Amino acid sequence: MQLVEQHIITKSHPFWATLDSACFKSKNLYNATLYELRQHFFATDETLPNQIL
Repeated sequence: MQLVEQHIITKSHPFWATLDSACFKSKNLYNATLYELRQHFFATDETLPNQIL
């Protein structure tokens, strides 16, 4: 079992804009990295080493 902690941040919270922006950028970084990994794999049938990422 893995313990987790959840914080509810509403739009009226002072950190809402900062956290919303950070989450948006994190999602885009993940998607861009996944795209590059998939493109490389389909082109070469090899995975990229972690040092390149």
